[in-house]
Amino acid sequence: MPDLLSVLADKALDVDPDLRFMALEDLRKHLNDPKVEIRPRHVEKFVPILFRLLHDSNPNVQSQAVKTFAPVAQYVDERAVLSMLTKLYDEVEKENSDGRITTSIPSMALHNILASDHRFEPQLARKIIHAIVPAIFAKNPSIDSMELLIDTVSATGFVIEDSEILDLSVQVIDIVFRHDGMLGTRAAVALQELLSYLNGGTTAQIIHQLTKLVDAHDGDIQKKLGLFSTVLKHRPPHDAVQVVRRAIQSCVALPNDTGLENDLENIDLDVVARDNAIRASALATMADMVAAVAADEVPVDECVAVVDRFANYDPLSSGDSDTDDEISDMSDLEFEEDGDGDFESDDGSWRVRLRACAVAKSLVLNVPSSVPKVLAHCLDGLVLAMAGAGDAVAHEAAAAVTAALAASDKISPADIAKIEQCAVGLITNPDLTHHMLELVVALAPKNVSPDFWDRLFAQLTSQSTTEYWRLYRAVLAETAQENVSTNVVETIADDVAHALHTSTMHYVLAESLTIASLLLHRHESSPKLHHTFAAILDIIIAKSGDRQYSSDLRQALVSTLCDYLATVPTTASQQEQCSNVLLAALGYEATMRTVLASSGPIFQNANLAKAPGLRRFASSLGHRLEAVLASPDQTYHGLSLQLLATLMGVLDATETHRAVSAVVEFGLRTEDSSQIADCFAILERANVQLEEHEVLVVAKLALKVDEEYSVAFFRKLARSAHSASAHSASSLFAVLTAPLKHRPRLLAAVAVSGPTVDVFEKVGQVCDKTDPHAEEISLKFLGWAAFYGANVPPATFFDHLDSSSPTTKSAAASALGLVISKELQSHIDTTLNGLLQAYKNHPSLHPWLLVAFRPIPTTHDDYLQNIWTTIWNTIWSSIATADLEKQLGELRQAGDVLALACEANSDLLDREWSNGSDAEVYVDIAVLKQSLTKSHPAHLLEKKLVQIMPAIQRMNIEIKQAMIGTFLTAIHRRIDVAVRVMDSILLAVYGELDARDEFKKTIPMGPYKYVIDEGLEIRKLCYELLYTVAGHENHDHIMIAHHAINHGLLDNEPDVVMLACGVVRRCIAAGGGDNQTSDSGYEKSFVTKHAVVSQLITNIRSVFAKKPRAKASAQETETFETMIRTVVSMANDVNTAVQSSVIPPEVQSEWNRFFHEVETRM
Repeated sequence: MPDLLSVLADKALDVDPDLRFMALEDLRKHLNDPKVEIRPRHVEKFVPILFRLLHDSNPNVQSQAVKTFAPVAQYVDERAVLSMLTKLYDEVEKENSDGRITTSIPSMALHNILASDHRFEPQLARKIIHAIVPAIFAKNPSIDSMELLIDTVSATGFVIEDSEILDLSVQVIDIVFRHDGMLGTRAAVALQELLSYLNGGTTAQIIHQLTKLVDAHDGDIQKKLGLFSTVLKHRPPHDAVQVVRRAIQSCVALPNDTGLENDLENIDLDVVARDNAIRASALATMADMVAAVAADEVPVDECVAVVDRFANYDPLSSGDSDTDDEISDMSDLEFEEDGDGDFESDDGSWRVRLRACAVAKSLVLNVPSSVPKVLAHCLDGLVLAMAGAGDAVAHEAAAAVTAALAASDKISPADIAKIEQCAVGLITNPDLTHHMLELVVALAPKNVSPDFWDRLFAQLTSQSTTEYWRLYRAVLAETAQENVSTNVVETIADDVAHALHTSTMHYVLAESLTIASLLLHRHESSPKLHHTFAAILDIIIAKSGDRQYSSDLRQALVSTLCDYLATVPTTASQQEQCSNVLLAALGYEATMRTVLASSGPIFQNANLAKAPGLRRFASSLGHRLEAVLASPDQTYHGLSLQLLATLMGVLDATETHRAVSAVVEFGLRTEDSSQIADCFAILERANVQLEEHEVLVVAKLALKVDEEYSVAFFRKLARSAHSASAHSASSLFAVLTAPLKHRPRLLAAVAVSGPTVDVFEKVGQVCDKTDPHAEEISLKFLGWAAFYGANVPPATFFDHLDSSSPTTKSAAASALGLVISKELQSHIDTTLNGLLQAYKNHPSLHPWLLVAFRPIPTTHDDYLQNIWTTIWNTIWSSIATADLEKQLGELRQAGDVLALACEANSDLLDREWSNGSDAEVYVDIAVLKQSLTKSHPAHLLEKKLVQIMPAIQRMNIEIKQAMIGTFLTAIHRRIDVAVRVMDSILLAVYGELDARDEFKKTIPMGPYKYVIDEGLEIRKLCYELLYTVAGHENHDHIMIAHHAINHGLLDNEPDVVMLACGVVRRCIAAGGGDNQTSDSGYEKSFVTKHAVVSQLITNIRSVFAKKPRAKASAQETETFETMIRTVVSMANDVNTAVQSSVIPPEVQSEWNRFFHEVETRM
């Protein structure tokens, strides 16, 4: 777009200031438009124009010029950028020759360039540092020069070496000590900015050197302490912490000033104030130290002693008061300033108390193990500090106690009593109300005294203060019900009613409705409470139809109305009004879902559902639900089915019949099995007589879903028919025989509807002799008939185990399992023993006999445990001689059955593991995998997992796949087990990431040889596991990424390469990409590791060097191209992490050069 830029350049030099202003405005928009391609040489001609316009006579033009420098700097070359910065710096120096702070136009332009989102290239960043930083220190420091240093370091600090940071930090520290006021303060900020870019192996050494340098300086002690706080934020080594600790101790242990209150006329207040200022600074540094160092390095006892000494420190007050007396009298306090306010304002002791409370809070938040000591030694002082005259101290003390309550599970009743008394005494102080409420909310889940809430609420006088809402929620939701009196609940209810009635504010109404709902489920109703609830319901009724409120507030009103209507006794008038409101809400899209989701409980109350006031609503709701089900819009289908199931007991016969027809029609249209199951739940609840043609339609619906969802309905239908007459039951069976001929369970449920049914006669009606599946269907029919109570001899099924048909054998085995599970006691000697004997004597029947064991219950009683132990021993005895490759399906099935045995008897899982044959190992793995989905103790599963883990080293594909699949099951289903052995799991998986020649098979195909890699699935499972683990916190994402890069990217299979890319991207996301503000986060990201990034670059180049084979199919070519795109996407993610992280300069430089190649090539 050179023409446009030329036009804008001409306008920028026009005599009309408005045209100059608009030219710069259009230029900025043009440069910031990502869709426009811009050439740097066309932009560079604007640089002299911008410098000219910086001195324009029109201030608006000057302002636009300042804003335009930053976008222009993004499009010009390094030389031009460096020239712009140095020229702007020269102009800043000219306008600031006297060293005073300025807001000059050049300084603002310079700041905009350095503070922009644009990231300078490393080479340019180095040049900027060399051009500007030495010039800053060459002259006397000023506020402007420190601001410029901060901006420069912020923009280019990623290329500064640690040794350079050390040198600059020494100079900045000297400026801090030599200058007071704003200059010294901004120099300290510059030091903070410099230290944030320390990232090499010498960080600890540099921090230690700076700490010693500050400690050795003979400057202002308060400045020392402030610098210590800055240094502490950058992972100080132990020696540096000890230096800071000694400095704090020397300041805290200043000459003792106790007893000053006895000689107030002769003391030097300036000396007292100076000492207290030093103490306050020391305590502030102590709080920073507690937050910065590791918890085990914090001197807890020392910090607790300091808090105990200074939390209630006041050297000028009379020392004859007793702490316990002060606490006991706290409820009668009147809040007045100390009698001698001049001393309080002059001696600075309030700052010491403030910082002591801050130390206590820092301890509680950063060293949880210190909470018991803080409560034991400091609680009295913190409680008294809350009652002191200074609001700031009271706020900090309250925050410390609140944090301690939140962090501690066990607090003594005596400590709770002290806090209760303090809260009751201070809650009415308007300056402390917020902090006291926070304190009370933290106290709510504790075991407060029975009368605490009554005493507290007696102090709350004003109504509808939004500060109280969190308190109300804590009382109703987190406090034991026996600790809340009816009077307290009535007070909350009155306030809620008042707020709902008088307020129109969205926030107040929404919070009031939330608390109103909590009230319903919290306390038994009293006469007064019942009256208040009725008033709340009336208010909600009135507001629910008001269209001025937002849709989400109206939804909350409707939801709360349904809760109150279903719970609170109501009058006929209220019921009629509620019915009208809900009918109107059904007509609006915004509230329709809420009505469908919330009105169910209304109709679960039988008396309420039949009330005349709600009868019209139920009828209209039924009509609306039918219309919703008939609509192609699926948004409300699920809610409608759930609500219609509730309405079945409310609608009259005609309405019920119509609803059933709508449900069946809907079921025939939908393919969602869960919704079809809901349809049968409705049919089961509906008390309606179906005609023959309707029964046939329902039978057609039953074919669309598994039998277990519809069997209850057909059993009810059959019982209803049998209660009418035996002929009706027989007719029903005859009607259903044809449509349900392939649903033997349903036919059996219908057939066995009376006490005297000949199922062998019925089976003849079910089976069509011409049907090739007739024998299978008849066996299933008889098995389910036996399950539902018919007398079917087990021998009926044993005879068919010798059939030549696998499906017949399977049906017979399933039927035997049903017989055993239904009548376990009576058939134990015949059926079960026969199965076990057949299992021992007929190995060929194993796959079918295993099916028969599945339905046996696994409940924990001695009888069933003995049965399952016998089954275990029988099955396990045959596994040692099995052939894993030929009998894989059978062994997998055996593992599933043996897992059921372990569920019944966990001792079987805890048995000693023997490293036996491949078949035994495989079955053991299958048992463990299924057991991981059960509720076995974690220690037992962990032990078993550790025992079996070495099996992954066996050179058997099936065992390796089963082992990795078991690892995945542990991670997904029992993370509590997996996390204990995660390092071992990862180590095992790392050994399976390479392709093995042993698993490759060569198949001749004419003149060509086709190689099949049977180990591919193993590697894909491994990368799926690594991807899953990378999504969890507290794992070594650097090591995971390292293996994915070193192995996955070099794999010959595109699928594996793409999976490895996914693992790398997941590691970037989990390990921390944006680490600019975190001292520890970036250490978890592999982009900070030079060796890993270098290997990544090498391996990406290897992928790009690959070519699809000469005669690759279209699918192979497409897969190859997808792989390349995936690698490029991964490189983009890595680049984003690199550019937003604090990383070593050599890593930054190498990656930037490589990624430039990627951008050029791709």
